[in-house]
Amino acid sequence: MVFPVVPMLALMSLLPDATVAARIKTNNQTQQDKICLAKVDIYENDCRAYNDGGDCDGSKDCFWGQGYEEGKCWGKAVGDEDCVHYNAKSDCDAQKEQCFWGQGYEKGKCLTNTRGYESMCLKHYTESGCHDAYSCYWGEQDEPEWCLAKTPPNENDCRAFKASRDCDGSRLCFWGQGYEAGKCWGKASGEEEACRVYNAKADCDAQGECLWGQSYEKGKCLTNQGGYESMCLKYYTKSGCDAESCSWDPDQ
Repeated sequence: MVFPVVPMLALMSLLPDATVAARIKTNNQTQQDKICLAKVDIYENDCRAYNDGGDCDGSKDCFWGQGYEEGKCWGKAVGDEDCVHYNAKSDCDAQKEQCFWGQGYEKGKCLTNTRGYESMCLKHYTESGCHDAYSCYWGEQDEPEWCLAKTPPNENDCRAFKASRDCDGSRLCFWGQGYEAGKCWGKASGEEEACRVYNAKADCDAQGECLWGQSYEKGKCLTNQGGYESMCLKYYTKSGCDAESCSWDPDQ
């Protein structure tokens, strides 16, 4: 069999087109793999409305990415409870005086041997912050279990309990080995802040409007009917996206 001879110049002329096509395909795939994410909980609904990376990054409330990072933003001391609402590690790390990113607090408590300094030391939730305080030291890091807070504002109160009976007897605390990996997410617009404050999966799951995990499932609640866009987009889960004229698109 004789194959037709193709001039070399003709072959070379095809290469740029093929390269451009490959780049477009790669860029499109990258675009599809990323979504618009909210820097803090309350902007989730607004950020989901963006379908383009440029528009998303152009908003001060959103960022373009493949999904929320594992971990959670924790407050370093009393008064830093609002750290929990940061969704991005970079934004959490930027508040380095008040916040840090991780799966939970390191084991231990900030204690003192000086009477009258107990509350001043206990309010520091990290070893580094404890050592910076006067007359304080980091201790009890070898305890297998300790008193944990159901919500961030109760962290200081719960750390004061030393016995499981007293801890569990408080409606604000629970006794355990440490906070679970994951965080509490709102299932729809308006539920973000209320859900995020739960530190325990059990308490999160008990709220019908909340779900526990590392992130939202991939996709968006969309519609083909004009005027229904905002009504559908406010649902952040596939199960919740069963409203009239709405459908879940897993590729968005």
